[in-house]
Amino acid sequence: ASADFEVADRAQWILAEAGPEVLPAVRKALESGSPAVRERCARILAWQGDFTSLPLLRHAAGAGQMDSETAKWAIERIKVLIPLSGTTSQTLSSRP
Repeated sequence: ASADFEVADRAQWILAEAGPEVLPAVRKALESGSPAVRERCARILAWQGDFTSLPLLRHAAGAGQMDSETAKWAIERIKVLIPLSGTTSQTLSSRP
């Protein structure tokens, strides 16, 4: 079991450090049947500052698909990173 955890940790960090090209697959994995996978995906999206995933994270938290503390942390982290990315609230409000 510890080897699986180590592999999952490594994969999580690789995806967190990867470019935005991995984000569609990570967003899709938020629908995984595994709570552990969904929480890892939330962390990856947060570390990448993926503002596009905010509605998905809010939905997952509201639907009980993810630990609410993890979702709250991910959402807050993304909100903090938005100004650093050059994204404005106007840009966000114009997105579907």
